[in-house]
Formats: sequence, C-alpha cells, structure tokens
Amino acid sequence: MKSLLPVLLCGLCATVGATAQTVSAPLATHSLRPTLTPSTAKAHNTPKRSMRPQNAPRPVPEKQRSHHELSYFADGTEFARDWTLGTLGQSYDELHATYKGYGLAQLYPQDLLSRYENNTITSINFYCCGGKFTNGRAFIIDTGTNEMVWMGQIGTITPTTDYNNWQLNSVPCDYTITGLETALLIGWVADAEEDPTDPYREQGVYFPIYNDPTDSGLGCYVMGVNAETDELEYIRTDARYYDYYGKLSNMCAYMTIDTEGSSAIGDNDAQLTEASSTRGLVGNESGAYSTLSFTNFGLDPISSLTLTCDIDGQQSEQTVKLDQPVTYYKSGKVRVPALVGSSEGVKQGTMTVTKVNGAEDEYSLNDDNVTSYKAVSMLSGYKRVPAVESFTSTTNGEAPLGYAALAKAQDQLGEFVPINIHVDYDTSLGSDPYVTDTYNSIVLVYATRFPSALVNRETLQGFDYQQVPEVAAQVADGVCEAQLGLEAAKPADGATSLSVTANLDFKFDVADEQYGIAYVFTEDGLQTDQLSTLPLNLAAEMKNNPELTQEEALEKLGYTDPITREAATEAYEDADGNFWYTTTLNDVACSISQSVGKTALVPATKAGETAHVTTTLSLPQRTPAVNLDNLKLAALLIDQTSGVVVTAKQIKVNEGSTGIAETTDRKVDVQIADGAFVVKAAHAEASVYSVDGRLVSSATVQGEASLPTFGHGVYVIKVTCDGQTTSQKALF
Repeated sequence: MKSLLPVLLCGLCATVGATAQTVSAPLATHSLRPTLTPSTAKAHNTPKRSMRPQNAPRPVPEKQRSHHELSYFADGTEFARDWTLGTLGQSYDELHATYKGYGLAQLYPQDLLSRYENNTITSINFYCCGGKFTNGRAFIIDTGTNEMVWMGQIGTITPTTDYNNWQLNSVPCDYTITGLETALLIGWVADAEEDPTDPYREQGVYFPIYNDPTDSGLGCYVMGVNAETDELEYIRTDARYYDYYGKLSNMCAYMTIDTEGSSAIGDNDAQLTEASSTRGLVGNESGAYSTLSFTNFGLDPISSLTLTCDIDGQQSEQTVKLDQPVTYYKSGKVRVPALVGSSEGVKQGTMTVTKVNGAEDEYSLNDDNVTSYKAVSMLSGYKRVPAVESFTSTTNGEAPLGYAALAKAQDQLGEFVPINIHVDYDTSLGSDPYVTDTYNSIVLVYATRFPSALVNRETLQGFDYQQVPEVAAQVADGVCEAQLGLEAAKPADGATSLSVTANLDFKFDVADEQYGIAYVFTEDGLQTDQLSTLPLNLAAEMKNNPELTQEEALEKLGYTDPITREAATEAYEDADGNFWYTTTLNDVACSISQSVGKTALVPATKAGETAHVTTTLSLPQRTPAVNLDNLKLAALLIDQTSGVVVTAKQIKVNEGSTGIAETTDRKVDVQIADGAFVVKAAHAEASVYSVDGRLVSSATVQGEASLPTFGHGVYVIKVTCDGQTTSQKALF
C-alpha cells in the first residue's frame, strides 16, 4: 500500500518537509496530453489552521458501507465528522497564471483494487466547493503505465455554497477493474472561476477535505489543467493538514467509487506485510518474539488473529489478541511469540494468518496471508541491549509524546541506548536547529510517521510512540548472539577525532563482513523551543467536559509525566495560533557513521574468540557548538543480511572506557542458557529470584556455575563479586 509513494510523491518529502512538492502527472490521450516535465506552479505551505464551519453537515446516510464500494472509508459518516476546508494559499487570479482549472483525486493501490477484480465502476462520487465550474472531466489513470484508461465529460458540477446543504456530484462510469493495475488515480478536474456569492471567496482557492481514518495518506491530490498546454498536473500532492483543533493529520478529499460485479471486499480480511526477525534459544521459545505487520482489508475491525508459525520442521498455532482493534484499511502491528528452530544457526520461517476475529480469512490470493521471517537460533545467548531511534522535530507538535515514551522506556530498563533523530518537519514554522543530515538515508527508508521510533530496526515501518516502552522491554528480556564492548580514550583538548575499538564475542562462528558497526554521537542538555499540540488537546478536553479541573483533564488525557505535563501547561501561543514551550532535549543525534567499509565491518570470528574492530571517528561539528561534556557515543552492531541492530553499547565521550568489563576477561560473566543463568567468575555469590522476589536457586561460583530457573517467566539474577553486586533480568 505504501510502495507507490516514493514514485508519486518523490520519497518522503511530503512527510518530512512542510512545503508541498510540485511534480508532474505523466498522462496521455484525449485533450489531456502527456507531460514529462515538472510543473512551474509555485509550492505553497500548508495553512497553520484549517477553516471549518461550526455546524458540520451530515449529508451522507449513516449506514454500513457497501461491500462493492471502492473507497477509504468504512461507513458514510466520515464526511460529517471530520469535514475541513483546505486551501491552496492562492487566489483564482494567481491560479490562472499557470492553471485554468483545478480538481481533486485519490490514489487506489493494487492491493485494494485486486479485491474488486472484474467489477465495473458505475459512478464516481464527490463533493466540491467554492467556484463556478465548466468543462468538467472525470478521469482514471493507471499509474503503472502512465496512461489515462478512462475519461468522461461531466455535464454539470454543482458546488456547495450553503454549508448546511452539501451537493453530491455523481459521474457515470463504465471502466472495468482488471485487478492487475499498479494503482489507479481517480478524480475530476474542471475549468474554474471565482464565485462572488461564495462565503469563503476571500480565502481564494479551497476544497473540502476529511480526516483519513485509514491513515493511508493517499488522498488530497489537488489537480490542475495547465493553461498553456492543457496538460493535467499535480498542484499539490501532500496529505498533511491541520484539523479543526490544530492537530496535524492525514487528510483526503471526499470521494467514493461505486462498483458492480461478483467481487467484493469481505468482513474479515488481513493482509500480512512483514514479520521481523527474531533471536532465541533452542528449545525455549518463550523469549523469542517477532513483530507482525498487517493491514485490515475487511469491514470488521480486527481484534484477533489466528496464525501458524513454521520453521525448521516445527509448527505452532496461536491466537493473538490486539490491545486496540485495527479498522478498515488501517495498518497494525502485534508482537507474537516465534519459533526459532530445533538447532543452532540462522533459519528461515513463515507465518500464516488462517483466521481473523475467529472466522476464516476471506481473501488469500497472491500469498496475501503469508510472510517470511528470519530466526537466529542459539544454544546459549548474551543479554540484548535495545537501541531506540526516535524520529522527531522541534516543529512537530506531537514530539513531546515521543520524548515522554523514550523517557519511560529508559526509566523501566537497565542498559538502553536512546537516540532522538531530528528533521525539518515543518519549515513554515521554522528550522529545527538539531537536524542530523547524516541520518537522512535512515529517515527516508524508515520514517513513515512522526513521532515514531525504531527498536533495533526490527520492523521497517517502526512503532508508534505508545508502543516503544513495551517493545523495548521485550527486546531487553531477550537474548542475542553477540556481546559488545566499547573502548575509547578521553579526547584531548582541541581534538577533532576519536579512536574507538569495539570488542565482540559471538556464540557461534560468523563469516567475514556478516556484521557491521554504526557509530552514533548524541548530545544532552540542548535548550530549544518546541511546538506542542498538547495545549490544544487539553483545551478541547476541558471545553467538552466543563466539569473537569485541569488536573482531572490532564489525568484523562494521560499527560501526567513531567514531559507531557510541561508541554501541555507551560506553552505559549504565537500570533498564528501555534503553541510553543522552552525545554531541554537529551539524546539528540549529532551524526551517524555507515556500517560498511573496512573499519566498520566485523572480520570472520570463531565462537569463544574476541574480535577487535578499531576505527577513527570525526567528532561532530555543528552550530551551536557541540559540548563534549554532554556528548555520548553509541555503537550499533548491525546484522548486514537484515539491517537489524543485534545489540548496542553507549559510553560518555569525556569519560572514555577501558572496555575491560565488556570482554571475556571481565571478572563476572553472566550468560543466558536453556532454562538457566550461566555465571563465570573467579569467586562470587549468585542468586536467582522470581519476579515476585522468591529465591529460586543460588550458588557459590568458582569458575563456572549453572543456576536453573525452574519454569517459564521473568527471573532476576544477582551476583556479588569483590564487594560489588550486579543484577540482570531475563525472560525464560
């Protein structure tokens, strides 16, 4: 569903940048001739606040949508609930300098179209507002072939000037869906002039848009007919707008497509898109998890999935329940226990959804219900350290929620590597002073929403901020095949570079260049002004519930931690209605090195040996200048075959590190084996406790000892050696 966006929207520019990208629409046939050159129309910033009448109309009957209707919506009420006016930010006179008309379109991808195979589109339905329209044309474009596969004249386009009585336009159509189209861009366009009777004419060119409940981000293609060439082009293709409360949302134009035929969407239909790799112990599957990504193509919200897991001759079946149901055409993620195989090594497995909400999945063509995953299986393993890379920006109003989630994960876990990656999210509001250019390639590949986060880069689309603490905790409770130590001497005054050595132990033999190391510098203590939508949410909550005090409203919204509370209550409003507050940011990425090249790739290493990888890193430079006292360095060990971060290590640059405690020479070495902690020490006292504090096993360690856990669950081991006590938690 997302794969077409890089082609049509020039990557993630519409998501990362605030300025709309202007691109050409290569079309053909009839009066709309093909164009292969970019449009000359100026790009315009998204308005900071959208317009919306106080009384939202309700022109669409409240009914369950037809199973033959092609649209993003699950029922007919979205229009009434979320209607907003979007603007191009220019007048009709300005528009006519380049365009003589405009219209709207939506994109329908192949995975949606395949469910309507051989159905005939009978009508294209839309609302419009503001203007006098002539020479209207509806169109269908196959974006795979760049051909217009259908076009029809619109006899009359009825705009809406009375916003309590919206006028629906319906255009007859006879196009038959093959199900093989790459994607169809469906919409309308017409010559347009200003209507002097329109109550919103002072706003210039505008159009009705709606919150997209599917989060597909494929709506709001504002089209224009070039005045000189008669070519159809995109005026604006981003789907980012502020809703009535000033909250940034994915919006789309109102459009529904009626079809007739034997094909129809079902009620229970899940499409699997990805299963993340997993790591675990042979014979002990309870600590191995995979993140299953899916899209709901059925009208019933998905609350549970039944799936089978197959690997290395083993099979299991399980039903997993979702914390929050996933509605029609929305993507979801769920963590599922995963088999890792019956012997040590790297294995390939499959996951197959068989039931949705307890019923048989209603669409299973083209391996729709199957996805593969990679498993690293070990006889014993090292404790895994989570690395969380969070995508954020000072001009993203929900960023405080991401900061709070990262802080929560950090409080709950022991060793943990947090990284805040900043981008210029909305340049109309200013530049983010902490943008990290060297992270651009990671942002373009992984950042599908803001704020969101990668947890060890295990899933391509990342996690919403609410999921980060739980997923990071599951990673920390798991095991991996490598132990990572980091050595770096304290830099001298005036130094511009840093020599770093990573020390690596593996549980099994690894091939040359199978693993690589990326190094990330981060800085703490950075003061900045941060945009926040939390005051708007707080104000709306108190307005809708006047009986609530501010404290009660904060509690209801979940803004009870110091970060979200500050963002909600200490912000000030600027002249444009945006809220800002001054805060201190930590863990802000300064730079990242690539995990490729001779100084980053790990050489072939035998199990039981230590690999030493030394490289020289340039200390980060930027304005304002980096404070070495607040600078940290993280090493991310990356599996080069999957891109997953196996484990991580972080040190403070000005403290340096000897790395002795991280190598096989350390005084105490705790490993996780099948049903036991394995402790290596010269002389130590070790005790294992259940999560409720009950002593499970203990031993005096002279060399090596195995301390059993006696069952599945979370256990903590405490080891005292030379007067120092360390503890470690693991899931068995």
